[in-house]
Amino acid sequence: MPFTRLVVDIGSPSVGSHRYQTGAGWYDFASPKGRQDNVAILQRIVANYSASLNRFADALDIPRGVLAGFIATESGGKMVTRPGSQFKGLMQCAAGPFYDAFVKWNAEVKGAPIPDTVRQEVQAKCPQLLQHSMSRYSPSTIVVPLSRLMESDASFNIMSGAVVLRWNLERFAGNLNKAIIAYNAGPYNKAISQGTRAITAPADTASLVRLPQVNTESKGYLKKMLGVGSYLALVYKEKLVNI
Repeated sequence: MPFTRLVVDIGSPSVGSHRYQTGAGWYDFASPKGRQDNVAILQRIVANYSASLNRFADALDIPRGVLAGFIATESGGKMVTRPGSQFKGLMQCAAGPFYDAFVKWNAEVKGAPIPDTVRQEVQAKCPQLLQHSMSRYSPSTIVVPLSRLMESDASFNIMSGAVVLRWNLERFAGNLNKAIIAYNAGPYNKAISQGTRAITAPADTASLVRLPQVNTESKGYLKKMLGVGSYLALVYKEKLVNI
């Protein structure tokens, strides 16, 4: 059974562009400078990590440009971790969400098992994770080695973030905008879930960026990924980056 098809709206003027103030004034993703800078970031990500992007995008049926956009938004294409932070590397994914997505996979991803490519990566680098399940749920025993891998191994990092993203896409019926909020703020955030149940409305990005329950950081994330001059607009609408 295939994964749920992606539902995405890109570059809508009603979403707007990501803007923030710097010492030199306002920086706008939709400006010529913003577009130039972000094209360079995406090109650098493709140049440095194309093998892993291709491998896990194909395995999890996520467009390469979407994964590259997440990396650009999260880390600017840099394999960095702030001191003391649980969020690691290119995808700024934490071990806890990855563990949950991996172990709880079958609860959200109906009829599509963990891809062999993902299992092979885990088998090669953290085989003890394969012994965990819902009946053997013990994140505290494995978070440390997972965190170390995600901080030091770019391939494992991209795989981890891609697994979390696909898990969220399945939870939210393929809606990328809600999967973005879930990736940023957690899948059970009150803006997109009622307890453990996913909320289906609203589905359009313009409504989500105006929804009071969506936090400011997640609204910025939506604009960086889906707004005017966004990473995905540069790839799929303006076709300024070939991924």
